[in-house]
Amino acid sequence: LLPFLLTLLPSIFGIWPLPSTLSRGTVTVTLGSKLEVSFIGPQCDFLGDAVQRYQGLIKGSRYFPPVPSNQTSSPSSTVIQSLEIAVVSADCSLGLTTDESYTLQVTLSPPVATIAAKTSFGVLRGLETFSQLVEYKKGEHVIPFCPWSIRDKPLHPHRGLLLDTSRNFFPVEAIKRTLDAMAYNKLNVLHWHVVDSQSFPIEVESLPQFLKAAYSPEMIYSKQDVQTLIRYAYERGIRVIPEFDVPGHTRSWYDAFPEVTVCVDEPQWSLFAAEPPSGQLDPTNNQTYTILQHLLRDMTALFWDDYFHIGGDELNLHCWNSSRAIRAYLDEHHLHLSELVSLFENKVTAYVRDHKKKVVVWEEMVLEHDVIFPPETIVQAWQGQSSVQRLSSMGYDIVVSDYQYWYLDCGHGDWIDGSPSWCDPFKTWERVYSYSFCSNCSGILGGEVALWSEQVDETNLDNVLWPRSSAAAEIMWTGPSSRPLQRLTDFRFLLKSRGIAAEPLQPLWCASHLDFCSP
Repeated sequence: LLPFLLTLLPSIFGIWPLPSTLSRGTVTVTLGSKLEVSFIGPQCDFLGDAVQRYQGLIKGSRYFPPVPSNQTSSPSSTVIQSLEIAVVSADCSLGLTTDESYTLQVTLSPPVATIAAKTSFGVLRGLETFSQLVEYKKGEHVIPFCPWSIRDKPLHPHRGLLLDTSRNFFPVEAIKRTLDAMAYNKLNVLHWHVVDSQSFPIEVESLPQFLKAAYSPEMIYSKQDVQTLIRYAYERGIRVIPEFDVPGHTRSWYDAFPEVTVCVDEPQWSLFAAEPPSGQLDPTNNQTYTILQHLLRDMTALFWDDYFHIGGDELNLHCWNSSRAIRAYLDEHHLHLSELVSLFENKVTAYVRDHKKKVVVWEEMVLEHDVIFPPETIVQAWQGQSSVQRLSSMGYDIVVSDYQYWYLDCGHGDWIDGSPSWCDPFKTWERVYSYSFCSNCSGILGGEVALWSEQVDETNLDNVLWPRSSAAAEIMWTGPSSRPLQRLTDFRFLLKSRGIAAEPLQPLWCASHLDFCSP
């Protein structure tokens, strides 16, 4: 039914992501200047602020879709003066199993808008959809094509965006803006890749030495910064899952604890790392584990989520094998490098579980190094559908970030010599939108678009992310629809009107000449 409805819907229908089911009428109503909001049932402490936030977005909006309508919505004298919100559950915990479903009605008789949801987080999703129905026309805020009836819920519980803050630093305000845009797209997980080889930009109270591993004192996330961002995300229905990548991608540790790192700053870096600078943790040094215990104790206490990402990608065994101390340890204990990988991962996993967290890990640890993780572990797959299929057959829960579709940094050329990069070409929004989850694979929780920040900072963050991340958001919320371009074009202009510098999809001329600009 939904694809058929899409062929009938006017081009001004720009809800993104597309709801699960919907119907609409032919009448335009006016939204009252003072929308009265009432609540039925329990509500989380953030819900009142969320309503005020959306009232501000709507009242301050001068957005009108640039794509002309091909259908008519008849004007009326009806005025919507009230919004009724009904919540069933008092549960305010946010996690993988949180119910985000909602229903939204805009009726003519009586003239009222209603949002009903099991949880306050479902209300957040309903408020976003409601705000997208509103247009500014001739000095008034109106809702065309009433009555509306929408029943909506996500296909996947994990709909994320990975942001790397190590290679380039992003100010707190830029991350907040990204969280706002995520909420507009109904994305619900910020995978915060906090640290990497280039820098360690976060305060660890029990290990102040790490402050020396940041680019500068101004490029450090304080404990208060992190708490502020986690709360800001929570109020928008977004979980924050931190990643502290070990044992690879850890050259920055050298600036704080040189004794626990090996193969640091090798001139022939390509033999020792995926990119410069080289450097990994020494898994045979007891001090490595002492530091990890302190780090994980502090960070698992700081970050709220049930899951904690321990990295594990692109481990370079040649790096370890180049260390005389590591080779001597292997000989003394009659171990192979593969066994050393498992020993390290088992210890780190145990430290995380000691603090009542579940582990997320990149696919290489399972598929290349044969590490066996606890059954509740989530494995993040990035190297294609075959990885997803193998992980599924092994019984793991999976989050997909296929680099061939959802690595948004690709396509700018190699940042060292200007040659084509390993993951070229550029991932267009069409490419992002064309991704299809494995239909016969069990355990797929959802996915994440990934923004590695070698060539991104706050100056181009928005236009690299949006609206390409929007394309992935709809795939994870509803799945693909036919002819999404005009809706995405409308939505891009809505994002822009809300202060998100989303890049243009086409020349502005195309908005009024769709027949010439659509495939």
